[in-house]
Amino acid sequence: MTEILHTYDNMRFAVMNQNSVSGMSLANIDGFPSKPSKSNINAKLYANFCEKAGEICDELGLENFSQFDALFNYAYWNQYEPEEENEQ
Repeated sequence: MTEILHTYDNMRFAVMNQNSVSGMSLANIDGFPSKPSKSNINAKLYANFCEKAGEICDELGLENFSQFDALFNYAYWNQYEPEEENEQ
């Protein structure tokens, strides 16, 4: 659902998925379910997530939540790659 909102307006709605929540925890921002789903997210929690994501965007000079999503996708996938792949 958050990806649909993000597609509608990437300046207002962040993608809230396992990748972005993991990235937030790398930035020492916790309090979000590690595997977000419709059953464990409500509007207030999602709004809080978007607010925190916006703060990160401002600090890093990102233009929108698409750049935020790309950054944390990169961080997430690099965090879980086998060591030998990272050394190439």
